[in-house]
Amino acid sequence: MSPSMQDLCATVAEALGLPPASVTPTSSSATLQEWTSLAHLQVMLAVEGRFGVRFRTEELPTLTGIPALANRLGIRGEGP
Repeated sequence: MSPSMQDLCATVAEALGLPPASVTPTSSSATLQEWTSLAHLQVMLAVEGRFGVRFRTEELPTLTGIPALANRLGIRGEGP
């Protein structure tokens, strides 16, 4: 089964301790106050675990939003 935008948003919401509806396909660390630098590590670990991927250390600073994560995971053009 391929990853979906809904799964990605739900995974990020759970990692941030937010209701699933709080995280949308346009959410990022700039739009969610809970997505702090410390929480970013929790998000990365949650996404890695849920989708079975490994991010390179140098990628981490660029993956600060749902759009970048979706692109990295190959999720395209899906709604929430």
